[in-house]
Amino acid sequence: MVVLAVSCTTEKEADNPNINHRTVNLEMKVSSYNAESEMSIDINDDGMLDFEIELDLYKDDEDDFDYELWLDYEEFGNEFLTQEINSEEYIKSLNKNDLISGGSSIWYRYCNFFEIEKTPSNPEEKYGFAGKGDILVGVRFLIGTQLHYGWMKINAAADYKSIVVKEVAYEIRPNVEVKAGEK
Repeated sequence: MVVLAVSCTTEKEADNPNINHRTVNLEMKVSSYNAESEMSIDINDDGMLDFEIELDLYKDDEDDFDYELWLDYEEFGNEFLTQEINSEEYIKSLNKNDLISGGSSIWYRYCNFFEIEKTPSNPEEKYGFAGKGDILVGVRFLIGTQLHYGWMKINAAADYKSIVVKEVAYEIRPNVEVKAGEK
């Protein structure tokens, strides 16, 4: 009798030593109408604010409502990779390994992640990435006077009331491109 044992191993993609990656699991919730919540993101963990995220949930007595998730920061050089949807700036959802660099599409200081609005005279309009699972977002920001590229992994609930920033990462060398999801 011959017994043959076979072992299959899956090769793990090696981490890039030039990528600073952190699992952060920062959660933000809004539990009632006419509320807002803000979160600060410090991508490089240096104690300085790099980006802000604001979740707004408004509804009035006439059933008008507007739910919105804004990503922003007024600091020059700290920007998101964006696309235009319905004449407004929204994050550009990236696939794993999409290149994030100076030549990538449109960079903007603030943008929407999602928006849903409705008034009694207009039908409900939904845009963006709520309920779409984990979304990779391209970012660039300044460390001192040098520009760095990176990404965030964000998940917004389908009910528009909560988000989780799961991971953040950036290329430690200035002005060097990074791939979305690269660790």
